[in-house]
Amino acid sequence: AITAAISKSALEHVVFLSSLGAELPSGSGVVRGLHYGENALWGTGRAVTSIRAGYFLENWGAVLPLAKAQGVLPTFHVPTQPIYSIATHDIGVAAAQSLVDGPRGRRIIDLVAPTEYTANDIGQAVSGILGKPVAVQAAPVEAIVPTFTSMGISQNVAELYRELIESMRAGLVKPQVANELRRGKLGPNEVFRPMLG
Repeated sequence: AITAAISKSALEHVVFLSSLGAELPSGSGVVRGLHYGENALWGTGRAVTSIRAGYFLENWGAVLPLAKAQGVLPTFHVPTQPIYSIATHDIGVAAAQSLVDGPRGRRIIDLVAPTEYTANDIGQAVSGILGKPVAVQAAPVEAIVPTFTSMGISQNVAELYRELIESMRAGLVKPQVANELRRGKLGPNEVFRPMLG
């Protein structure tokens, strides 16, 4: 529907929020839909800027209440493995700048945070904001599907999230050498402080 609307319009430039890993045709879970979306948009013949964002720092928001109440930060990520992340504010800035830049043919921007953070780094940041110890509690990938389905998420979508996390653990979801690399300005402290209010 989106590509049909673009094709019928006089629009010259599309800015698309995608994800790291969108170059993968399979094995990337929910990101596979963005692989399809990018290719469909490129098929319109219009200039497309694809912003391949890292893992949203705000995704940690779902477990911050546990950190605040119980001093525990659950995660399916390997605690010591760096994660390519990004703050959603920085995505907005990059999208706006891309619109201002105007059409540049097929442009791919890999967008990540100022540095890569591990789950342990996230735990330390939350601990510092709360002023109390926060223990990172890693769960096995086998727990992903049961955890997600217990929250009302369908079995199919839960399996896709498991596949995504497994591909992140395998180091497949990362910036690509051929793409433009841009780093945002915000890190865990700036993102989590207002969330922990």
